[in-house]
Amino acid sequence: MGAFKLYGMVDEIFKIEPFISINHTCNAKPGCEHISEYVVPKDKIGGTYDMAYIALENNVANDAVNCR
Repeated sequence: MGAFKLYGMVDEIFKIEPFISINHTCNAKPGCEHISEYVVPKDKIGGTYDMAYIALENNVANDAVNCR
């Protein structure tokens, strides 16, 4: 298990849609990586967001693959 802290700020006119992007090589072909994105719920902005357990070896619908 792991934990991390994030901080960000924006200086834009329009609202942003925050997300966490994790690049990893779990179950990836050699030379490739998976890019998993997780949306941060709006009610968690400025507070604590418990993402629970994330199994990176399981692909999710919005995963992308980048191969060199």
